[in-house]
Amino acid sequence: MAYAIFYNHQDLTAIAAEVQATLVNNYDQYLTVQERNTCKQTFQRAWTGDLSGWSTAPIAPLDRQEGDADTRIIVVTGAQVSKASLIAALNVIALKVPGATYMGAIARDLAGESACVEPWPIA
Repeated sequence: MAYAIFYNHQDLTAIAAEVQATLVNNYDQYLTVQERNTCKQTFQRAWTGDLSGWSTAPIAPLDRQEGDADTRIIVVTGAQVSKASLIAALNVIALKVPGATYMGAIARDLAGESACVEPWPIA
């Protein structure tokens, strides 16, 4: 399974920060055990499936930039990675973690067809 994320570097930085904070237990006190486990599993799968390459992600094809020349492409691959699970985890963080409401806006963007495409062909 694979999906592609098309986002600018600034927003990818925010996503990576939330993923990393979740993985190093910074948000444990805000989440139930089930939410914590689900979010961490989802983020870990995405991180090891190439989301970790966000800072050096290549520029997206012109037809995916939507007027932002800094739009990058990250192709996340691996077993049990899905666009839906990433969106769900971002929504949990947005709802439960103080100061992370921005992740809800990103989740809504990723739910559309322009910011995140699944399935994505693996080269």
